[in-house]
Amino acid sequence: MSDVTSLARPSSPAGLTEQDVADFLQANPDFFIRQPDLLTRIQVHHTERGVVSLVDIQLERLRRQVGELEEKISGLISAASKNSALFEEFARAQQQLFQTHNIYQAISVLSAWRHDSIWK
Repeated sequence: MSDVTSLARPSSPAGLTEQDVADFLQANPDFFIRQPDLLTRIQVHHTERGVVSLVDIQLERLRRQVGELEEKISGLISAASKNSALFEEFARAQQQLFQTHNIYQAISVLSAWRHDSIWK
């Protein structure tokens, strides 16, 4: 193994690499359920807060994800509201157009709609 490879994949005295541990945890997602005390005992150095537990790190990530999802939901609600208003406006214009009997009435309806619409 070259020096570069050994730097990229640190190993422990038992011969386990970081990738071995990561692979094990991915293959055994219930590991921390069987060993719940490890979540609070394992301390990780955090660049901003010093030493924190894995639970704290997970909680911080989940809070960040919740915030991002709330922003997305707000955007979707706003778009849905605009779409609803637009639909109502087009439905009224369509209903008025169906009641016209000639092109001049239709032009009048469209002109009024253009003047009053949210599309100004």
